[in-house]
Amino acid sequence: MTEIKTVGEFGLIEMIGEIVPRPSALICGIGDDCAVLPFSQTHNQLVTCDLLNEGVHFLKDKISPYQLGYKAVAASLSDIAAMGGEAISVLVAVGLPDTATVEMWQLFYQGVAAICHEYNVNLIGGDTTKSQSGWVVNITALGLVAKEDLHLRSQAKSGDLLFVTGPLGGSRAGLELILHADIAREEWHQPLLNCHLQPTPCLAEAKRLNDIFGQSLHSLNDISDGLASECAEIAAASGVKIIIKSAKIPISQETHKLASLRQASSLEWALFGGEDYQLVGTIAAEKADELTEIYAQTGKKLWIIGHVTEGSGVWLDDEKNCRMITQKGYAHF
Repeated sequence: MTEIKTVGEFGLIEMIGEIVPRPSALICGIGDDCAVLPFSQTHNQLVTCDLLNEGVHFLKDKISPYQLGYKAVAASLSDIAAMGGEAISVLVAVGLPDTATVEMWQLFYQGVAAICHEYNVNLIGGDTTKSQSGWVVNITALGLVAKEDLHLRSQAKSGDLLFVTGPLGGSRAGLELILHADIAREEWHQPLLNCHLQPTPCLAEAKRLNDIFGQSLHSLNDISDGLASECAEIAAASGVKIIIKSAKIPISQETHKLASLRQASSLEWALFGGEDYQLVGTIAAEKADELTEIYAQTGKKLWIIGHVTEGSGVWLDDEKNCRMITQKGYAHF
């Protein structure tokens, strides 16, 4: 018998594709942030689901039920954004242990309701059951995307520029604070805690990118498992080489400060920490300057952090040397 840990999460996903036939009507299935199905003459349907287990994805005594409900939905809405889409509805399934209370359950759904209200998303159903091993949360999110606005990991092109929509490493910094109670709390810690406990899905950024860049926007992915891992997915799906310039990666001053105090690398946190839920993608180089300037006029910034070329893998350029980096963001097993 082969142990699952020897195959790994991504190996298991590949095996599903070998076992289960691909439906003929499916536009995109296993291998991207959402499944893409036909919907109408102008739009496609987006479907995604995320499973969160206590002790694996969250520590019950380090996150409030409200924050757990909010974050669980945020992770799935981020997948919708990563396809260039608009979130419409969510279904929430929860497994509850005997130690759960009615008050905890209510707070959890208050968090779900808060983020659904914030992004005009409907809670349309789900399931509640008993769990023998802590809290289990599963979110299914449904969205729509105009056919011309659909962006896949496989659409990066040699010559493209690589961008991100916001600072990275903040969620990993927030996790550092959560895991180490001995760190005396400071006022400047709160943004880092918010990054980890109540992340913001980039739905507005996805719409802004589509509106401004149009067909000059190529591949797209959300940063859930770390910048290096998400870029590796784009590189593999598109058959290209991605070069990241380390000096161009946006990292907040709070993240730099905490990493320094903890004798850690803020660059490592940005590359491999995960759960930042910013978008990473590629755009046509010839339109980049003009369109990023228009993007900035909306009050938001787009960071150009690298480029795409022929080859394979993800490479880090620190201005002294350029080395290939391994895909060591978060992965199960």
